[in-house]
Amino acid sequence: MEDDEEIMEQGSKSISDEVMEEKVCNLLRQFPFLEDAFARLEKNLPKNLHYHSAKHTREVLRDVLLFAEEDNLDEREKTLLGVAATFHDIGFLEKPIDNEWIAAAEARRALEKAEGFSEAEIQRIEAMILDTQLVQTALGATQLPSDSLARYLLDADLSNLGREDFFQKTELLRLEHGVERALFMPEALKFLENHEWLTPAANKLRRPQQLKNIEVLKNYLENHEAPKDVDLVSSDVGLGLSRLLFLSQLPLLLNSSLSTERVMEVALGYLQTMTGAKAATIFLLNDDQTELTFWAMQGGDSSRLKNKTMPANKGIVGWVVKHQEPVMSTDVRNDSRFFDVIDREGSFETLQLLCVPLSVRGGVKLGALQVLNRIGPEPFSPADLIFVERFGQQLSIAIDNARLFEQSNRMRKMLETLERRKGEMISVLAHEFRTPLNVIQASADLLSFGGALDETTRSKMAETLMSGVRRLTQLTSQLHALSQLQAGSVRLEKEEVSLAELVEVVKERVRVPMSDRRLQFLTEVSDPTLAVHADKSLLGIVLLNLVGNAIRFTPDNGCITLSVKSDSGMAVFSVTDTGIGIPEDEIPLIFEKFYEVGDSLEHSSGQYEFRSGGLGLGLPTSLSILKAHGSDLLVESKVGSGSTFRFHLPLPQVSS
Repeated sequence: MEDDEEIMEQGSKSISDEVMEEKVCNLLRQFPFLEDAFARLEKNLPKNLHYHSAKHTREVLRDVLLFAEEDNLDEREKTLLGVAATFHDIGFLEKPIDNEWIAAAEARRALEKAEGFSEAEIQRIEAMILDTQLVQTALGATQLPSDSLARYLLDADLSNLGREDFFQKTELLRLEHGVERALFMPEALKFLENHEWLTPAANKLRRPQQLKNIEVLKNYLENHEAPKDVDLVSSDVGLGLSRLLFLSQLPLLLNSSLSTERVMEVALGYLQTMTGAKAATIFLLNDDQTELTFWAMQGGDSSRLKNKTMPANKGIVGWVVKHQEPVMSTDVRNDSRFFDVIDREGSFETLQLLCVPLSVRGGVKLGALQVLNRIGPEPFSPADLIFVERFGQQLSIAIDNARLFEQSNRMRKMLETLERRKGEMISVLAHEFRTPLNVIQASADLLSFGGALDETTRSKMAETLMSGVRRLTQLTSQLHALSQLQAGSVRLEKEEVSLAELVEVVKERVRVPMSDRRLQFLTEVSDPTLAVHADKSLLGIVLLNLVGNAIRFTPDNGCITLSVKSDSGMAVFSVTDTGIGIPEDEIPLIFEKFYEVGDSLEHSSGQYEFRSGGLGLGLPTSLSILKAHGSDLLVESKVGSGSTFRFHLPLPQVSS
């Protein structure tokens, strides 16, 4: 006790806050990459981080320089500590837990780019950042320094344990973790009582207030009276033991199977049960972030909503995705953001909801998670929102990991297939150019032949020459157009396009080949007034390419359907055929340039003959045009049962 009293008498601020703030500013001015790091923290940290913030990082930076100054460390050591302090929490930009290695890698990249730091110094900074991770020991969670310099960063990272704002910071940390106060505060007291300072400076400057904070926290736990300058949340917003246990086991559930969609459905079932909701849904953004797709659902009419799309700027879910902030709405009918088109088109009535953003890797938007309609008289609570947020954070990581795995696996298979077919594809290209060249060569030889040719024969030879030239011109034009589209150098000339009129144009353009091949062509436009804002000529090319593709791969006497309908504020275009279908493993490949479905060695030229092939540019061109319009091209196909190609464009007249 006497030792504690002596420490309390010694505790004083030997250096003023104003002086330390000036030192922080000088360091940031000296190294602009540190200012950049703070700017990223200010702008991109998730909104649900109450404790870990740019302000917290600045406090750690100030205190690490204070402790280094107090213990007379040299200027270079202060610089290394300043860099480590600035970057130690930057991993929170990408994931909420186990992010120290991300921060260490970020620091390395910044230092290598900035230059002036040796490899040994970079490694020391990396080690200091990694040391800030809490390690579970027999005595509880603690931080373990790897060298003497790391001790200063660790003391600064936990400096609020010995500051007067301890109670405020503890409340922020509790809110960030979403744990009930009755569960969190006893653990905080245990941590505070067991904490030992690692440096002489921190022991001198922070130990006295630490002892006072212990008494304050004990008093709170005994009497539930917080210090007067601390604003506690009016209701004890936090998670109980059952929900905390579920969240601790959630990563195992989300990574328990390679069937990502099935795992998500099971996880949503748990979420629905634990929030007492009638339904829970996951929305995912498309690559261009213009559309949201119902990816998984539990409760409600899941079969009706499966793969349904809606504009990404519509509704509460669109607002959440855009602003990256959660929403709790207890009466959506009085929320101006609510998008009721989906309810009107289905059988589900949304009354109240919780919606949280799904994002990873420095704010990369994935979509949103939504929980609908609390069962019973009680509405959703702030504790429910915190629980859904924590669920969403882990779900985001699982979805991102699954996508990366699927992309890697798909790319590996694609490369293997393309490598096998590379020689065949070269043969196809050679064939496509050789055919018109042979025609031109033969006609030229006849025309240059010394014998006399009558006028009729000469005229036919000239027409044959022109046909070959036109074919070559068409092939080179296709290649040039695709290269421009994929490079983004084609400017869209958007206008209001009547979809009924566009379908009639396509119908007339393919009337002859449909008749020649005895194919039934059905067209359907659900509403003759439907219109979209698009480039009319390019949109026509997309539909002609898709219909032309269907003609080439549908046997005579088959059926092709071109449909346009309104659904959830989107114009949904689909081309369906009764053709040969596409093997599942080839679907990702059909959008590659020069790729054609089927055996390339059986390739034959022709525009609309059955199984005739071209350069394999139609689908890549169509996809590039749709990407330029902020859409995508979806494929459903089964070998022997035909294919459906589908894309969506927003209907401008629909209001939110």
